[in-house]
Order: sequence, then C-alpha cells, then structure tokens
Amino acid sequence: MLVFPGHIYAQNLSPQQIMNLAIDQLREDEQLKKGLVYEKRYLEEDIEYKNGKLSVKKKVNEELYEVYEDQGTWLEKLKEKNGKPVSAQDKLGPKMADQRPVIEEILGKPRYNYGFNGYSSIQEREVYSISFEPRRTEFQPEPEPGASIEAQVTNEILNNLSGIIYISTDNFSILRIEAHLTNRTPLRIKAVGKVYIFDTTLEKMDVGGITVNHKVEILGKGAKFNIFIMELGSQFKRVTIKYENYRLK
Repeated sequence: MLVFPGHIYAQNLSPQQIMNLAIDQLREDEQLKKGLVYEKRYLEEDIEYKNGKLSVKKKVNEELYEVYEDQGTWLEKLKEKNGKPVSAQDKLGPKMADQRPVIEEILGKPRYNYGFNGYSSIQEREVYSISFEPRRTEFQPEPEPGASIEAQVTNEILNNLSGIIYISTDNFSILRIEAHLTNRTPLRIKAVGKVYIFDTTLEKMDVGGITVNHKVEILGKGAKFNIFIMELGSQFKRVTIKYENYRLK
C-alpha cells in the first residue's frame, strides 16, 4: 500500500472533520471563481434501457451559455442552441445563471453520515474516499416555509442520496462525487410522483489553483414529474452539463 504525506494527518481527523475542511475549501474556491468567465454546455437526452444497456434514444436539447459574475450575481448568456446560432429573441440580454443547489450548500447541511473508506487516486492526485448515507429523517433539513414544489422535491431527493466523495489529501478539494438513491424501492414524493432512479456524478478540476466544476451528469427515471428540477416523465432522461473554457474576466 502506498503511503502519502496526508495519511498521517488524516489519522487525527474524523470523516466529518475531513468533510468540514472540504466544504470550507469549496466556499473559498467559489469566492475565487468570481474572477473567472466560463462556458456551460447543457445536453438533455432521452435514454432507452435494453438488454442491460443504456443507449441514447434522442437528443432533446443542447445549449451553450457564457457564464459570468456581475456585482455578486451570476449571469448567463445563451450563445448556441442545438448547434445553431441563437435567435434575436434568445439574445435579449443575460439572465440569472442556473439556480440549482450548489454543492457546498448541499453538503453543508446535516443531511448525511460520513465514513472513511481509505485512500485512492483521482486525476493523478491522492484522495480520501469518504462514503455518505442519509441521517435519520428527524435530523435532516426540511424545506424552508413556503418553499416551491421544486425546492421540496429537491430537498427530498437530496435527503435520500448515498455515495462516495473523493477529497484531495493535499488541500481538501473535492474532485469527484458519485451519488444515487439509497433504496431500490421508488422514492415517493407526495402529490408529485415517484423517483425510480436518480444517479449523479460530479467531476471537478483545477484551473489556476482554483477547483471548479468540470462535468455533472444526472440519469433519472420518474413518473408524473413535469417541473423544472426533474421533468423526467415516464422514461429515462440524462442531463449532462460540461463547464469549459475558464478564463479571467
């Protein structure tokens, strides 16, 4: 077994302490990221599952955005849609950037119990392998009073995820997260529908000493969903978001 410098330090840290340091690093990187401009490529596909394999049925939508921060607000401007230049209507000014939950807010709340799996390697960097699973329901966060149905569904899904987080031993940057629904039985969300499958992977990368998003992939299957956060319908759907061309403003 290889021995890395961080191992001696990690022996004195609990999984929760490692996560706390990783969340602090996430927040620091988010502040540093404000000096960057980047592109976000969004791809949505309908997926078939046959003979134990997933295959693309059709590409539903593909969009390319330029994303930047302006006076504390992240904005995005559509540059390309389904491989074609955008229309005059689409070009009308920037809009607020994707407001889905950010990872430091997800992990920064008491949703999960953490365990230490050992050491591994990601992107040629040594990492801690940290497992996570839901805490007991009474200890998990609830949606804010008056929260939208999207926020309620999001919170319910997040509270039922398990997986592995890979954290760099040198600076506690999160480099990869793999998550899935904890139970195989459908997750029932009152008055909205069921979630049968929800698998997600987040990959991050280093840009000029800042750890930033590189790729997010979500594979889901639900029933009776038709809202912003999911829109799964009764079939498999895959959403892939790639973050590209990071550069200084």
